[in-house]
Amino acid sequence: MDWIRANFGQVEIVPTEIYAEYEALQAINPNMRSNGRGEQAALEVLAYEVASHPELQALLLLEDSDIRSREFVRLLPERVTALSTGDLLHELESACRIQSSDQILDEAAARGSQHRKAEANDCGRACASAASRTIVTTE
Repeated sequence: MDWIRANFGQVEIVPTEIYAEYEALQAINPNMRSNGRGEQAALEVLAYEVASHPELQALLLLEDSDIRSREFVRLLPERVTALSTGDLLHELESACRIQSSDQILDEAAARGSQHRKAEANDCGRACASAASRTIVTTE
């Protein structure tokens, strides 16, 4: 959210049918899990924008794991190019815009690993704390 605020006017949050459907389903069942809706919403927005602007060429930047594992990349409109973060960094290195794409990727992987460990520890503490305060009832 801070990044969006800092880039106000350059970033637009667009309502989608996919999200409206998600909200309606969440109202019915708050425990509902939803997979792939972010990708579907991206496809919805990109398809609309490409159809509305015949000259538009769009770039969808994805995490490396997403671009390899997501079927939706094949569904992108013709004038939308999917690019992984790793490929972008390698291109920036080739253009001498950054010194080392591998260093950035290694640092991001290390931070991600540390973040996941911290989340697991926080979750474990929160679960233990909640369990110590929980009163079990039967219906």
